[in-house]
Amino acid sequence: MRKCWQLLTPMNTWTRAYPARSKGLSTSADDPEADCWCALGAIIKCYPDPVKQEGVVVMVARHLVRVMGAVRFDCDFNHDVITRWNDAPVRTHQEVYQVFHFLNV
Repeated sequence: MRKCWQLLTPMNTWTRAYPARSKGLSTSADDPEADCWCALGAIIKCYPDPVKQEGVVVMVARHLVRVMGAVRFDCDFNHDVITRWNDAPVRTHQEVYQVFHFLNV
């Protein structure tokens, strides 16, 4: 199984605003033609099993919450934390890669 940090190792495989892109156009994270992913899209791509995927989403969101200081944990919130963090204008590929690598997901 490929890890998110491995999927996003080349800088040009990370994106913002969409789960994934194929040749610059928005697509779904599990599209076989996708060539770059946002943080949540990378989780969806690398962990297609819904139970495993949700576990990774919760783990990443909780890690980000500890870093950012938020306090709520529910399904929609966890996805939103990851998406907002990924899409922040100041976010860099390196920061996304480091979180995934640190958590080994």
